[in-house]
Amino acid sequence: MSYFHSSAASLRFVLSRRTLSAGLLVILLLTGNSSPASGDDDAKRKAIRFLAGRTAANYQNLRTWQGRYEVSTTLYHPSLAAFTGPSLRPDREAADRTESVGPITVLREAELEFAIDFEADALYTSVRHTRPQQVREDRTGREIVVEGISGLDAETITTPDEHLVHPDAHIGPLVNQPLDPLRRGSTNSDIVYRAPPPQRPGEKPFAAQYDPKEFLPGDDDLFIWETLNLYVQWSTGNDADAFRRQVKVDETPDGYTLTIRFRTREGQEDLSRMPYTVYEFAKSSRYNLAALTSYSPDGKVFHSREWTYREAEDGIMVPETLVQVLNTPDGRTRVSRKEFRLLESVVNEELPAETFTAEKFDLADGARFYDRVDGRLSVLHKGKALPAVEYFEKVNSPAANDQSGRFTLILVLNLVLLAVLACVYMVRRRARQQKG
Repeated sequence: MSYFHSSAASLRFVLSRRTLSAGLLVILLLTGNSSPASGDDDAKRKAIRFLAGRTAANYQNLRTWQGRYEVSTTLYHPSLAAFTGPSLRPDREAADRTESVGPITVLREAELEFAIDFEADALYTSVRHTRPQQVREDRTGREIVVEGISGLDAETITTPDEHLVHPDAHIGPLVNQPLDPLRRGSTNSDIVYRAPPPQRPGEKPFAAQYDPKEFLPGDDDLFIWETLNLYVQWSTGNDADAFRRQVKVDETPDGYTLTIRFRTREGQEDLSRMPYTVYEFAKSSRYNLAALTSYSPDGKVFHSREWTYREAEDGIMVPETLVQVLNTPDGRTRVSRKEFRLLESVVNEELPAETFTAEKFDLADGARFYDRVDGRLSVLHKGKALPAVEYFEKVNSPAANDQSGRFTLILVLNLVLLAVLACVYMVRRRARQQKG
């Protein structure tokens, strides 16, 4: 059931749906004169094709995936003001309003519940923070209480048609919505927002949303096997010389290591001035991607991801842990660290249809539905979302008032009956006393 009256559509999803961003092509800039491929080139292509085939095969039978992750987030800020902005509260300590408080570390703990239907390209997530966030000044170790800034608990549903967000927070009356029930005495502040689906993997309308599809081994917008196949394509024709210089493959007892150097501006030929990415594929994890680390030209880590795996049903290896570290582009300053730890996992089990509809949110009558696309407001009434005008017509209709009148009449009759019974009891009791 769609509470937003959206049209039904035939949905379809394949794991290779992602497309290469133009930016990656520009950054790689593999150009050069054509030359015959060497035996070393053939060996590198063979190894890369092998890794692409093994990593893709691990997920080719993945139809649904559901489970729970424990999420730990650490944010690093140079100052308290950089995290909160300047304080406007006059009772806040003067020191807390200056850049002198810091650097600081922010710690958040949450639990992520999720369900994915890969064929329908449908995702459900629920994020619940399991403890209050902690803000600590690094130099002194003192705890700082910061009000109003924390991770948002929310449920989200994303399909090719829409993106629904159900925040677990008190949301007051909506601006420019005179028929918002909260303006008319309602106490139910529940709300569901509807918006178009995100157009880019990084476009997340609410920070609480995580997409477990992105936990699967990949590189930016691509699954790892797609990236590997692109490297094979770039190794032929006019790209052969650059491929030979900038791509290195090493086979080790533990698996394979793939090193790619990237040009960042036209005409750059000095390998020592190129940033580079190192991919590590572990034999113990069936040659799945175990680590991906991006370096600045001088060897400082810009960002990194590390995976461990758990074997699920059908022999599929799913990420058991994922650690993501982000630094500034020069690799000299920490930005954030996130760790995901798998608690429960089930693959290829059929999911109920309501998993990817607003019914999953378990809403009560009076809950609001606000469509960010067209600005429409609907209200839940007896399991159905009604336009706000129609909702108030229903609630205030003669039929509704008649129901209220009947209830009042029944209550009065019951009170009269109780009074009559009480009188009868008293008369009989007095009669017995007189006889005695």
